[in-house]
Amino acid sequence: MIDSLIRAKLAPYFDKVAPTVAQSGLSANKLTLIGLSLGLLGCFFAAMQIYALGLVFLVVSRLIDAMDGAVARTSNETNLGSFMDFFSDFVIYAAFPMFFILGAPEHALMATILLFTYVLMILAYLLHHLFALKMGATQGAVGGIVENGEMIVFMILCCVFPFAFSAFAIFFALMCLATAGLRAQKIVKLLKG
Repeated sequence: MIDSLIRAKLAPYFDKVAPTVAQSGLSANKLTLIGLSLGLLGCFFAAMQIYALGLVFLVVSRLIDAMDGAVARTSNETNLGSFMDFFSDFVIYAAFPMFFILGAPEHALMATILLFTYVLMILAYLLHHLFALKMGATQGAVGGIVENGEMIVFMILCCVFPFAFSAFAIFFALMCLATAGLRAQKIVKLLKG
């Protein structure tokens, strides 16, 4: 939901810097791996209950994630790069609640519910994407209630207010469930033709 707003504000800055970054030898794929590493380090600090440091690493990771897309647009976007980007994003998004409860196990139930709704949401996204392309659409699944921006907001809130993780997790799980439901409806509508 908020991705389009964030992208509209930040994309021009990233696009302006991207050619210089690409010329420095940092390819989009290298940036993706750096972003993944920093994101996992942020999750580790959340597990250690060093939330401020976790927040810094997670935010930097997500900024690098935005840069890898801009660098990819200045060169040749590849299927491998798209896979790496998508996969690393969701590794971080799934790792965050798992690592968080290692340091705060009292939130384990809500984290488990959240991770279950992540699975439903991602599955619905991938199936919608698959069937849209299979039915001849020029573009696969796009948009939704929960996208990268909402995931980032969730992680930031949990690092700033760690005691409220369960409340944030259950609210976010409901948003993920709604996203999965809307995408499932789109699949059924698409398949009924």
